[in-house]
Amino acid sequence: MPITRDKCEKQIRLDEMQFQGLMQKLDIIVHLQTVALLKDKNLRESIKILGGAGLGPSKIANLLGKKAGYVRKELAVMRKKGGYNG
Repeated sequence: MPITRDKCEKQIRLDEMQFQGLMQKLDIIVHLQTVALLKDKNLRESIKILGGAGLGPSKIANLLGKKAGYVRKELAVMRKKGGYNG
């Protein structure tokens, strides 16, 4: 029996929903790992570690519960002092 366009579209929608569910779960895992990694670090050290791992200011801000502008400012200060090469 041939696969109809409707069946394909329904399968694609289901796959997109599954993908979104997986992405939400991965975000939770990232948050938990971040908390574990940074539990004994101060905010500036946390920003430096996450920036060094390749995360951008918006993602760092989201993980730390800060505003992206604050993270950008901290990274700029670190660069100016020579303590950050990200």
